[in-house]
Amino acid sequence: MAQVSKASKNVYLEILCTSFISFLKIKKDSFFISYKNYFARFFIFVFISFAVLFLSFSEVAAQVVINEFHPNSPEWVEFYNSSSDVINLSDFWFDDDDNFVSDIGTSSKRRLSGLLSGGATCYLDLNSYLNDNGDKPTIFSLSGEIIDSYSYISSLGDKTYSRDPDGGEWASAGMDPTKSLTNCLSLATPTPTQTPTPTPVSTSSSNSSSSKATVKINSAKDQNGNELLGSLKIYIDGNYTGNYAPETYTFCSDCKCGSNNVPCGFGNHTFKVEKTGYNSWTKTAEISADNNYEFDPVLTLVSSSPSPTLKATPTATASATPKSTTFNLSTSSESALLAEDVFSNNKGVLGAFSESKTSTPVPNQSDSKFKLAALFFIISGLSFLGSAVYAYLKKKKNAKPDESKSEEAG
Repeated sequence: MAQVSKASKNVYLEILCTSFISFLKIKKDSFFISYKNYFARFFIFVFISFAVLFLSFSEVAAQVVINEFHPNSPEWVEFYNSSSDVINLSDFWFDDDDNFVSDIGTSSKRRLSGLLSGGATCYLDLNSYLNDNGDKPTIFSLSGEIIDSYSYISSLGDKTYSRDPDGGEWASAGMDPTKSLTNCLSLATPTPTQTPTPTPVSTSSSNSSSSKATVKINSAKDQNGNELLGSLKIYIDGNYTGNYAPETYTFCSDCKCGSNNVPCGFGNHTFKVEKTGYNSWTKTAEISADNNYEFDPVLTLVSSSPSPTLKATPTATASATPKSTTFNLSTSSESALLAEDVFSNNKGVLGAFSESKTSTPVPNQSDSKFKLAALFFIISGLSFLGSAVYAYLKKKKNAKPDESKSEEAG
């Protein structure tokens, strides 16, 4: 999808405003004489409006595309920065199909990394990732939007699927390999900004009503250091705050935290971050005045191993004929239900674990905005058309008495 420059967009908006002002300048007394010109200007206005809306929705940030790939051994894929700006590849995912939500029956998504310069290429080695009999290599944004995709039905032996030239159209026949000389894994990565860990300092004003402390809970990660996506509920002393990580809270003698107004006074507090399918992270800390605290939650995936079947020890009953009763306290069905609930809600760590959630389409916000715009202009057009028809009929009706008077006078 091409990128629309800011200057071009301003030109289109200027044309739209000029057309609209010209449309409003039609005089009332000339309406019945030039109603055709009136509607011509109206439809020109509508056309320009649709053009501006379309170009606005087409405006996207700099993108990376699949430039060339070799689906059979040795497998590799080459990426190309089609813009003139440096792209952070960690903002994209790569997969062997166009289903962002589920990896069932396919290879797991891989998160890219590194800074790719404008107009540059890099390659990524794959190992039994693409199928010889067809697949659909796809690049996704972090939110699951398809950035680039190409479908093939078979491998080409020593040939590759390739764009010609770089970033251009896909070649109709297999091309000789022109693999990039740069490995994506060797690219430089953005230097993260480190936040210094505050050292609590006791002050004499800790009991003052104006003293405060801040607690920052960062985004949660899994045991492999991958950032978790989705809802990450925050609890303070067992009470849900109504917020999701990351979040920052202010503590004072009479403070309330979150939309649920959880008490946030000074003293000992237990913080918990919870996500479906993961073991909760908890941290207990003493919050004192005039200090800042920062926590980095780490959540581990819930084990999917079934729970053992428990049986109670037989107990003899006091009766004439001794008889032992065995209670079979099987929890296998409950464990199965628990495991099913865990995996049905578990999105997994993208790029590290396979997801089991059923596929759901990713909504396209551009389509909904375009439909609303179209509905608005259709209703406006019908309103103006109805006004013109009414005015024309009224004029024709007023003209009939004048004709009758002329005939009588004759």
